[in-house]
Amino acid sequence: MAAECFAVLRQLFMPPQVRHAEIERLARIVEPSPEDHQQLADLLTTPNNQRAFFERVEGLAWFPLLYESGHLYPSGADRLWPAAAAFKGFASDNPDEIIQWFGKVYADCGEDPMVAWLLVRGGVSMGEVCLEVAFQAVKDHPEDRKVSWLAVRAVEKWAAPESRWVETFADELLNMGNQSPGMNLGSLVESLAEGIDATNAARRIELLCNKLRTADQSGVNVFDWHLGGSIADLARDPYGSRRVPVLVAGLIDALRIASGFLSASEVIDALCRLPSELHRVRSWVLAESLDDRCDLPVAEVQKGIESRFPTGDDMTLIDRIVEKCEPSSYTDLWRQALGVAPGVGEVGRALAAGDVPEEWHRKRYWVALLPREIILDWSAACDILDSRYGQITRDVFEQSESPVEDVGEDSPISIEDLRSVDPETASDMIRNWRPVGEGWPYIEARKLAMALEKVVTRDIGEWTSDPLRIVTKLHHPTYINHYLQAIAKADSDHDLPINRLVDVIQLVSTCPWETVPLSGKEGVGYDRDWSGAERAAVDLLRALADSDVDFGDRSEEVWDFLAEAVENRSDKPRSKQGGERDPRHSAINRTSTRALETVIQLLASEFRLSKTLSSESSERAVGLFEGSLRLTGDEGADHRSILAPAIEYLLHVLPEWAEARSDLFFGSEAPGDLGQLSFDQYINWGRPTTRSRLLETYWQMLRDAVRRGVPRALDFMLIAMLSKTRGYSVTDNTNFLIQHPGLVSKSGRILARLVREDDPPPEHIEIAEQFWRAALETSAPLDGFGWFSETKTLEDETWAELTLQTLRNNADHVDWGNGVIEPGSTGGWGVCGGEML
Repeated sequence: MAAECFAVLRQLFMPPQVRHAEIERLARIVEPSPEDHQQLADLLTTPNNQRAFFERVEGLAWFPLLYESGHLYPSGADRLWPAAAAFKGFASDNPDEIIQWFGKVYADCGEDPMVAWLLVRGGVSMGEVCLEVAFQAVKDHPEDRKVSWLAVRAVEKWAAPESRWVETFADELLNMGNQSPGMNLGSLVESLAEGIDATNAARRIELLCNKLRTADQSGVNVFDWHLGGSIADLARDPYGSRRVPVLVAGLIDALRIASGFLSASEVIDALCRLPSELHRVRSWVLAESLDDRCDLPVAEVQKGIESRFPTGDDMTLIDRIVEKCEPSSYTDLWRQALGVAPGVGEVGRALAAGDVPEEWHRKRYWVALLPREIILDWSAACDILDSRYGQITRDVFEQSESPVEDVGEDSPISIEDLRSVDPETASDMIRNWRPVGEGWPYIEARKLAMALEKVVTRDIGEWTSDPLRIVTKLHHPTYINHYLQAIAKADSDHDLPINRLVDVIQLVSTCPWETVPLSGKEGVGYDRDWSGAERAAVDLLRALADSDVDFGDRSEEVWDFLAEAVENRSDKPRSKQGGERDPRHSAINRTSTRALETVIQLLASEFRLSKTLSSESSERAVGLFEGSLRLTGDEGADHRSILAPAIEYLLHVLPEWAEARSDLFFGSEAPGDLGQLSFDQYINWGRPTTRSRLLETYWQMLRDAVRRGVPRALDFMLIAMLSKTRGYSVTDNTNFLIQHPGLVSKSGRILARLVREDDPPPEHIEIAEQFWRAALETSAPLDGFGWFSETKTLEDETWAELTLQTLRNNADHVDWGNGVIEPGSTGGWGVCGGEML
């Protein structure tokens, strides 16, 4: 007891200069004893004393002692991390040890988002050793913008552009749709493009396409609405953090660099998951890379004529095809796509009735770009239509202003004028505006609504102090739609009035007053009913759920609103165009299916906060899921395109129900042919997984998906093989794939990518080698196995042996031949290397 009292008195009354001298003495000890540690512990009573020691410590042997005593952790309520100085000091000379200790500290206390932020903030100064913990913090706290912002800084500072860390962070961070100006998403996407090489080009392009598939639909649609100029010039983002333009600009940069490593057909393959609204990216790629092969670009134009309006990129592509390709390669195909022109009388009657088919308008735009010998009888029809609607000239397609910069800039009331007054006055100005003169008044109203969205986004606090009053003043669903969209995009740091926003959502759900067309003409305008505002209300609820908002005693009202939205399927499935078959393209534009997706997000939020689901939430969600799964036809397909990709997550949070209903998802209980469609959606949009039960049970469906070329189906089959899932052994897969010889070669390319990951398990390398040897026993093409030259995981002698045999079996040809020959030129593989050369 006396010794303890003396220690306390020593802590309280030791002169500062003596304390500091003692701390410096102990810091110079390289191999401390337990007694040294006890003396130090008596001295480290304040964060300043701790910082003084950690800035001077010279021995890494202190770490086990300080870890046991808790001194390596952030210092309690002070929310400081003095130990960061020691981690930084040892990082350059002892990276492995620092990574280990940093990981241990994070594992112990990183569940607290504030502590995670402190650790990552300290880690940013350490060097590359911080990346593993920074990534774990992003995964653990995806809703914390401060952690994400620091993670981006860490990648910018310490990850080389070609590093897999860039892809790893991008794959996680670009899911968030973060609109915060502090989140410099552009730097992350620029690193993705800058680091492209032969080994990662296709993978990084696919990553960017996947992120655009999950991006905000309105942001993607901007690039579809704007016909002029080139996609390469359209993604300029004045704020530098808006997700869609940043991703589009990064994709264009990535495609430019990838053209040095991939052929045009390989690039087009990598773009297979690009949203259909960004079709002009394919036109741009084909125009940039057009060589003697004309089939791909000609087919792209043909498909465009049949299904969509042309753009400036199509104009460039058509001009280059006409310049470089024989007319016989495109004339008949393009004429067939245009189809039979309407007669003069038919056009006149349609104009008189005010019922001109959209297809005629669409083809009128294409006629302006196609060679004269293609358009034939369409000239007369287009001349008549031009007399009513104005002539379409090439000037329409040469305008290159950025749609991102244009949004709201031509508003009839400027952004500056709206920001110069308080929100209520601005709302009155918007409601009282009326179009003047001829033209397209509903387009002006749309631009005014976009200007409102910008203003609310910039001044979110002022505009959400009394949202119900603002909505009643805005009055028209067009404006309410964009007002709610702006709130949905607000940074999660804003303290939004949840109760008042639920009031707004309740009001919108009642469609409280009749919608008067802003053009003054019945049936003309944008948001002619409340459907757009209702969809925006659903999106707002999803954003709030993503931010883990506690709805408190309003939860039941939120569930009621979502349930009604899911079950009110008055917004019919979108008609399929241009051979489109993926129902998700329709689902992401429907209120009912977006509400279904929001239900999943609401469950996820509750599970994150409580680590379990309440019986009320489970019952309501299951009821909606059951109803959706029992729908038939296109309606059922749309709803399943939301539920099927989430099956792995539902197995996690609703295991009993999801297990019991797996046959309703994929098996004999699914209506019609929707079981296979659901499995396709699970493969196409779900995350790759090593979970064996679904793949083991529905192996026939996976084989069918592989046979039909469903995206990622072959990846899943090979992942199942590496995971030793029953039914996917090397023999099983080889026997199936040789029935479709081209798939054997494709398997080689995919498998090389799968085992190229950092530190793959040894058994994966062994299985990959077995599969390669099995493929050599077949007569199938083996081109794709050339990509194994990039894996660095097989033993050199094994790789050389298998590659040499592949070259012999495959007429001396494999993909990525330069990668095969370059290592062999060193002469390190003896006879094998010499023969390959």
